[in-house]
Amino acid sequence: MRDQKIRGAIGLCARAGKLACGDFAVKRSVQMGTAWLVLIDERAAEGTRKRLQYLCGTCGVPYRELPASVEAAVYAGKSNCLLFAVQDENLAKLVCNAYGDETKHRSAEEGVQQ
Repeated sequence: MRDQKIRGAIGLCARAGKLACGDFAVKRSVQMGTAWLVLIDERAAEGTRKRLQYLCGTCGVPYRELPASVEAAVYAGKSNCLLFAVQDENLAKLVCNAYGDETKHRSAEEGVQQ
């Protein structure tokens, strides 16, 4: 059931055009301050995972690991993508609620870092 909710939330983000996919797009989104949540597939390489976790930590962006069973790339409309950044605050909350946890988000007052 949890996987279904996560799939639905990721699909909604993709349809809304608020999902960055791929290494370069996710890193750029985090660095520019437009990412509200980063999703890392558990099948991503260890080095990639650590690098992105460090970047998220330094930029204050929360991240979550996606179970392989979610098959997020299919629901995002990308065939082989393992990294995603949600670029909307409310959609990020929706994804976190699908995980069943309360995540500390960047506050709206912080806005986009310039």
